[in-house]
Amino acid sequence: MSEIVVEIASWPASAAYKTDRSIVKPALEQLAASKGALKIWTGIQEEDQSTAYLVIAWEKLADHEALINDKAAYDELAGKLKPTLGGPLSLFHVAFKPVPIPLEHFNSPVTEFATQTLKEGKTNADFEQFIWNPQVDPEGKIFVAGKVVEKESEYIFTKGWESVEAHAAARGGGDEKIVKFVTALHELVDTKVAHAKLTLFST
Repeated sequence: MSEIVVEIASWPASAAYKTDRSIVKPALEQLAASKGALKIWTGIQEEDQSTAYLVIAWEKLADHEALINDKAAYDELAGKLKPTLGGPLSLFHVAFKPVPIPLEHFNSPVTEFATQTLKEGKTNADFEQFIWNPQVDPEGKIFVAGKVVEKESEYIFTKGWESVEAHAAARGGGDEKIVKFVTALHELVDTKVAHAKLTLFST
C-alpha cells in the first residue's frame, strides 16, 4: 500500500511574489533536494489572484516531518520562502485514492481543489463508500479524492479542467449523471471550491 501523501500549503502572496513568481525558486530547489520529495507544483488561486499554492508529493509523511524537525534546514527554507509571504502559511497532507499523485489533474490547465467537510451525522464510511466507489471512477481519470491526514472529517477532491469556465459549464450543463453525483455529494459534505493554475517545478 502506498505511503505517498500530498502536502498542500497556501498563503496570501506578497506583492513581490505576484509580480515575480521566480522569487520562490530558491525554496523550491531546497525542497526538491529534500529526501522523499517526488514532485512539486506552485500556483496562484484563480478566484482571488492572491492565494499562493505549494503542492508537494512526498514518498511518505515521515519524510516531510523529518524536514520540519531539522531546525537548521527548516529555518533556511523559511528564510527562502519569506519574500513570497503576504500573511500566514497553512498546510496539510492528503492521502489521495485511487491515484496517490494525481498527475493528470495537477498538470491540467486549471486544477480544482474542493475542500469537503462531513455534514453533521454523516460518517467517514458514508463518504468513502460514495467517493471511492470503483464503479464510478476506478482509475481516477475523472477525479481523485483523498482524506486530510490532520483532520478526521475533511477530504480534498481534485479535478483538472481546461478552465474555470469549463467547470462552471459542466456544473450547469444539465448532464443527468453530473447532477445526480453532485446532489448525492452535497447530502454528505459541505464543499468549498477553489481553482489554481499549477506549474510543475523542474530543476
